[in-house]
Amino acid sequence: MKATLTNIDTDVITRIKDRLDLAEQVISPDIGPPQHRGHRLAWVCPFHPDRNPSLYLNPDKQSYRCFGCGARGDAFTWVMARRHWSFREALGYLAGLVGLAGDVGKASPTRTPAKRNPAPLPLPSPPSAQWQARAQVILQRAQAVLWENAGTPGRAYLRGRGLHDETLRAWGLGWCPRDVFDAPARWGLTGKRVYIPRGVVIPHWVNGKLWSLKVRRFAGNDPAPAEPWGKYGGPRGGQMALYGLDRLSNNGDRPLFIVEAELDALLLWQAAGDLVDVLALGGAAGGVVGADCIGAQQGGDVKVWVIAISLAEERETCSEITRRRNKER
Repeated sequence: MKATLTNIDTDVITRIKDRLDLAEQVISPDIGPPQHRGHRLAWVCPFHPDRNPSLYLNPDKQSYRCFGCGARGDAFTWVMARRHWSFREALGYLAGLVGLAGDVGKASPTRTPAKRNPAPLPLPSPPSAQWQARAQVILQRAQAVLWENAGTPGRAYLRGRGLHDETLRAWGLGWCPRDVFDAPARWGLTGKRVYIPRGVVIPHWVNGKLWSLKVRRFAGNDPAPAEPWGKYGGPRGGQMALYGLDRLSNNGDRPLFIVEAELDALLLWQAAGDLVDVLALGGAAGGVVGADCIGAQQGGDVKVWVIAISLAEERETCSEITRRRNKER
């Protein structure tokens, strides 16, 4: 017998929303006062580069929606996204704003429900052929620009991370020299324009198909900070995948290193060459797409080393692999 979060959700969340003023108590203290557009309240959206206010408080006064990037939700999703909190943390914070902090955690003990096997997730699929065709046009241009004068900030950043030019060419990285707002019809999409930010372009390929373009955003000549718009962007409509799937060996005789980020994978590949296979999760969503492909692509017999290392530790690991590689030669 134990209390679970579901015991308090309905009652406390309902009372929080009944008492909470989303605009005055959550959004405005976070990003400033709104602009008045008729009877509606609007803000410059903090979730994407927004030139004009595109984030609106919905008429119900309990939810928001951005007509630029599509962000939407209520007080809970706002606090979780902006503060990087769990639902429990957001619940406690919002309850405190409306004088209900003492009610959080006062659920009546109930029997923990029996676990059920979750329904299998649908298999992901690559973007449409039209999306891939347009993405390849953008990628090819970015790959060319990286080696032109306009690509100097991108080359400097990547070289500063320890990457060699041969590695950048081998993995097809590129540079987008300016923010691009493209017509959605070119991508086979509808709605708002497709936004590709200025920065380093990292293609994600799976079985010869371009699944996504991930961009390490830049502000001027420097990498963009995490706030307010995040470090990474890329055209909507893509599907993140494990980075490096297209380069796996087919016989499974190499140890497989799985690291956190794309540049981590490139550093490891650069140091170890054909001694190992490397994959990067490429963010929280990256591990979902492609995991089932590893065994099939490596003949079903995979030696996996899962590592999560900082850049400093990684350079140490890479150095050790290089020494081993030279010794074997």
